[in-house]
Amino acid sequence: MLGCGYYLDKWHYWTAATKLRNIYKQLKMRNGLVKIPQFKDKNEEILFYLDRQNKTTGAFMDEKFPVFTYIGPTLNIIEHLENLAKENKSPIKLKYPLKFLDNINTPERLTAFLDDISKVGFIGAALPKTSYIEVAELSYYRTFEINGLYTFSPEWKTAFLEWLYNNQNPRTGCWGPRMRISGRFIGAGDMGPTYHIIKMFVDEHGDDINPDFPLKYRKELFSTTLSMLARPTPEHAGFGALHDWSLTRGQGLGLLSRYLWRDLSAGDKNKARELMSKLVIDRFKKYYLPKQGAFSLYPGVSEATLDGTGVALALLDQSGAWSRERREFLWGGASEPIRDLGNIKISRLSAYDIAGLNSASDINSIRIYKKDPFTEYDSGVAAVAYPKGTQVLDKADLGPRLYRWTAAVRQNMGNWTTKEEVERQLFLYNSQRPPVFEGKQTIDEINYLLRKERRLTLIGFDVLQTPRCRVRFELR
Repeated sequence: MLGCGYYLDKWHYWTAATKLRNIYKQLKMRNGLVKIPQFKDKNEEILFYLDRQNKTTGAFMDEKFPVFTYIGPTLNIIEHLENLAKENKSPIKLKYPLKFLDNINTPERLTAFLDDISKVGFIGAALPKTSYIEVAELSYYRTFEINGLYTFSPEWKTAFLEWLYNNQNPRTGCWGPRMRISGRFIGAGDMGPTYHIIKMFVDEHGDDINPDFPLKYRKELFSTTLSMLARPTPEHAGFGALHDWSLTRGQGLGLLSRYLWRDLSAGDKNKARELMSKLVIDRFKKYYLPKQGAFSLYPGVSEATLDGTGVALALLDQSGAWSRERREFLWGGASEPIRDLGNIKISRLSAYDIAGLNSASDINSIRIYKKDPFTEYDSGVAAVAYPKGTQVLDKADLGPRLYRWTAAVRQNMGNWTTKEEVERQLFLYNSQRPPVFEGKQTIDEINYLLRKERRLTLIGFDVLQTPRCRVRFELR
């Protein structure tokens, strides 16, 4: 569709109409569409995807469309093949060379290419997405080099960095398309491409990669990102708008929590935390499907998918709610004290004894441990309790649910998320869920566990899975 939009914007109406009509016919009649089969092993899967390569261009894309449309699909397939090859402990070997990259393999060709796909006319500006997306896709050119599939010269790499450096919006800090005639940036910029492009300038700690090309307009980019993330779910929107809104939540959080975090003030970090909490709540409320144990990509859809689950996991990770490393980077590690409600010796637990946990406004869930975990919060969880009723699942409860769904799902690859990628994020879990206590039975269940173990540690967590308070009970 990006290719058709490109032709429309260039006033090639007949070409655009013809291609759109052909796409419609193909989707309606299903002619030429290939269904992804169930594979016997990784070798069979690798061969299946290798057979999708175009022998003329080397791209994993129909050669009848503009060259820029080859970049994203080809990178997606190569990244998937890379993951499969790692499991097979063998390098990637394509059937054909990536000849389409020869069209942009010099600084001059690259600059002309970037100028072309980054500028649009009035038709392109009115479309949901422009060809500028492929500028961001090209920022992952190292994927071609790392796998020994193509080599770009140092001059080419410098020309790419220089072009990006000179085409950042000084008002908003974002990257995005311009109007072809005036050169004016369209709107505030594009969150998606910005999230990908910024990785060429700073590492995950916010440090500049190349002193000749430092990241500019950091404050402007933070303000713009916070403003964009605060936008509510679009009302009565189609799948296209919802898809973009959903995807850019995780990307915007990535900008804040990885690349801009170092320079934020304490006040700015508090603003970001409030926003992250709201986005996590919204993700569970509108996208989590309890009966399936995973996430959909769109609200109101009754089917969980790899893409929906991958986007949700990315959002949780970007906000520090998934990995310990991210949580400690954002919100502090062992040096950050949590509220200690003391060591209590009792003969029987009552609601009064855990009132300090239940009444705290920031507590979403309680993890119950047989032994004090100290700072190893993800290990040894004996049970999970939800004191107030919540739609945001505790990580110890969610992980096994996702594990079971992923193990059972027949889909191997979504549009941008593979089954292997989701499985890697669930390496801490198996199918065994800890007992979950809710409602009036919670106290009775905890008492039963206390009589059995004689000592328990209860830790309250907020919606970002950050430990907030702790209490230890010992049976008299």
